[in-house]
Amino acid sequence: MRVFYHVRIKKKFLYALMLIIILLIIACLINDQVLQYAFQASSADILYFIDTREKILIFTFEASTGEDYLEELLDILSRHGIRATFFVTGSWMADNPGLAGRLAAKHELGNHSYSHPHLGELSDGEVAEEFDRFNETLDQVAKGAEVKYFRPPFGEYDERAQSLALEGGQLPVMWSIESKDWIAPSLDQYIEDFLEKIHPGGIVAFRAASEETIMVLPLLIQALWQEGYAVVSLESALEKAGGGF
Repeated sequence: MRVFYHVRIKKKFLYALMLIIILLIIACLINDQVLQYAFQASSADILYFIDTREKILIFTFEASTGEDYLEELLDILSRHGIRATFFVTGSWMADNPGLAGRLAAKHELGNHSYSHPHLGELSDGEVAEEFDRFNETLDQVAKGAEVKYFRPPFGEYDERAQSLALEGGQLPVMWSIESKDWIAPSLDQYIEDFLEKIHPGGIVAFRAASEETIMVLPLLIQALWQEGYAVVSLESALEKAGGGF
């Protein structure tokens, strides 16, 4: 009976050990997939971050509706000597031509479509029209401004839009760090959480017309400086990495 009892214990131990090993393998596979998505290496077609060891970050802002807090945002960036990339929609430029001109003069402009639709729900012709109308509006409100980057609305990948962007000389740019300042329980907690996500060459996605962004940005910039990070323009970061577009 003792032999039988020990055999049963040994089998249970082996089964438990095998289960643990299987669970660890599954966890590793899931973790690899998550990391691959969150920090997908930038390819020749889509940029998620700059491949560098230098402690730099790129600030990008998305503007599709409203002009609230834009003046404050521009003032904060100016005071800290930061040149950012603003992904704006054509409809936003049409509604705010003065601000669009100021952005083009001081910062980089990026194509964020004309009307901020879910591109996957549009026909080929409608996707092309989003680009055409954006370019027409840009020519009207910021003539001569060069747009070298494209970010799809909602960060939703669309192969047709990517092809049109590249054909028009616009590099598709996503992000590796999302600000999520609107869900932070407190400023201190937000700064702490943000610093845990940063990495050299990270591209940060902010909302432009956001009271939360205005509140956290000055403190965040100071915290980044204390960590030895510099905030540079996308163009400058690409040139440093030898991957100018």
